[in-house]
Amino acid sequence: METNYITGVMPESQCFRSDSSDDVIAKAYVSHRDGILRYIHSAINNRAEAEDLVQDVFLRILDYRMLINEATIKFFMYKIARNLICDYLRRHQVRQECYDYIYYNVSSPETESADCLAITKDIASLERDIIARLLLQRRVTYRMKRFGLMTCNEIACRLKLSTRTVENHYRHACLEIRDYMKRCI
Repeated sequence: METNYITGVMPESQCFRSDSSDDVIAKAYVSHRDGILRYIHSAINNRAEAEDLVQDVFLRILDYRMLINEATIKFFMYKIARNLICDYLRRHQVRQECYDYIYYNVSSPETESADCLAITKDIASLERDIIARLLLQRRVTYRMKRFGLMTCNEIACRLKLSTRTVENHYRHACLEIRDYMKRCI
């Protein structure tokens, strides 16, 4: 490569141009934004948070503008999106742990802080969303046992099912909820 001995720099034609990488990023934003939004939304199931994470993806892409071109930008975008999803789900796990701590250890209202109450409400909302996705029999059984504080025998009598069937519905509901929570972690 030739350098200009007077200024000590390479000619402009041999330098990387940020304008071209900015064009690649702009084109990628237009063509891949919706796909990345669907990808993130399917992982976290929160539209508003997914839209924020999509914006974060493209902000982080700007940090790598010298490494990307049209052939690599899609890979970078989805890799960054995956990393942001992992970070989001880790934060979600902390909320769950706080909820569990409050639920099982804190009993007096004066010891609960506003932050913990807000986290508790968020997690309770998440639990309601998960319960709403369960099959009807599992959902009814889970609600009656968890919130109605009924025994399996009482639920069986009320629903006119065998006790063993109620136990199976409750067990499967708990497994589905636990599995969903693990995926959020």
